[in-house]
Amino acid sequence: MSTYESVVSDILTTFNTEFTAAHPGVLVEQDNADIADKESVTEWVRIVVREGGTNQITLSPPGSREWQTDSVVIVQLFSRTGKGAGVVRGMASTVRDIFRGRKIGAATFRGVRTNYQNPGPVWFQQNLIADFFNRDTK
Repeated sequence: MSTYESVVSDILTTFNTEFTAAHPGVLVEQDNADIADKESVTEWVRIVVREGGTNQITLSPPGSREWQTDSVVIVQLFSRTGKGAGVVRGMASTVRDIFRGRKIGAATFRGVRTNYQNPGPVWFQQNLIADFFNRDTK
């Protein structure tokens, strides 16, 4: 049995390791942790894990009931406006490869979808959302 905190830790560790190996020098910001000086970077990403609902999926006596929690990982990709979309597309491809159809620790990932944002005055942004579930017994 894994705790939700360990599920999140496994996801963040795997993402940081694999993304930074593919994109050295691109800053990775985790949820609620601000990069101090974004003015000095040309690309950066933020990863956020959001817990969804939990449902009982088996009919068993207490102690052997299986529960499933559905959640999402949101990865926000940023590059300087006017630099072109190719940089963000390359980072997006890496994010898809990290999560799509993969099991990381107790988290089983499904698909990865893209949410495009309108370019801002400073940053061009694209979000990728990876759905996953984890199960535990209680």
